[in-house]
Amino acid sequence: MQVQTKLIKVDSIIVNDRIRKELGNIEALANNIKENGLINPILVTKDYELIAGERRYSAIKLLGWEEVEVRIMTVHDAFHKIKLEISENEYRKDFTFREKVEWTKMLEREYKKKSKKKCLMVEKVLRHLKTLIVPNLSQKKLVLEVLIHTIRLNLSMKMLMTILLIT
Repeated sequence: MQVQTKLIKVDSIIVNDRIRKELGNIEALANNIKENGLINPILVTKDYELIAGERRYSAIKLLGWEEVEVRIMTVHDAFHKIKLEISENEYRKDFTFREKVEWTKMLEREYKKKSKKKCLMVEKVLRHLKTLIVPNLSQKKLVLEVLIHTIRLNLSMKMLMTILLIT
């Protein structure tokens, strides 16, 4: 089975009659693709006819993408194409409730680590601010005020440094 990956124009994908009629929440999928990228390319024939990935296709259309990475697969006939569409959807397994609980805990642990790193970065910036020679008290207050707002708004350290360099 020959498979090739290629970047093509979204509008060149041909969507003919499909098995799936209910696409579900395309907005949520679009938001996920926007945040994480397209993890699995859409599957098309050499003529760019959609084989599998109609939900992904609909989501990238919603996002306004002009180009998308696709996997081009040689298809023998209509029967083979239908089997491929079924295969992608029928033999997939969703997370169990227990697995969902576990990945929620994993994300929480990683978020805490990330937050801890941000706190350490803020401490570094504070130490750096102490070494700055700021001519007068009003400017020191301004720098501290910017820092406090940055922490409250949870802005990135890059944004903080940009703000400090501007003021």
